[in-house]
Amino acid sequence: MDKILGLDYGKRRTGVAISDGTHSIAFTRNTISFNKEEAVLKEIEKICKIENVSKIVIGLPCNMSGEYTPQTEETLAFAERLKKHTGEREIEMFDERLSSLQAEKALVDKKMKKYSEIDSIAAQIILQAYLDKHRS
Repeated sequence: MDKILGLDYGKRRTGVAISDGTHSIAFTRNTISFNKEEAVLKEIEKICKIENVSKIVIGLPCNMSGEYTPQTEETLAFAERLKKHTGEREIEMFDERLSSLQAEKALVDKKMKKYSEIDSIAAQIILQAYLDKHRS
């Protein structure tokens, strides 16, 4: 069964989450930390092939009133570049407001010390919200 990939894009780190085959549950996968975006794009392409990904959901960072910010524009530009690497896979943007705050709270609630996991937890929160919204 195909899966959906969730991304929390950042200049230094990109959090990754993956759905199960029924598109019901999102799981953290890893955080990609690279200096060069080309390496991030190749790693995402590799994950898509290994996990049989049919769709990529990228968190769209807007301010609380829904207006675009410089980070929003950077994320949209990244999505366009990612399209060139992932072929036929659909890429969808999804509102990520408050996902990082929820991820930080999850780390505190679980008494986790790996702050580096925050990006993959944020990706999981984004993807789970997407899956919940699109559940048929």
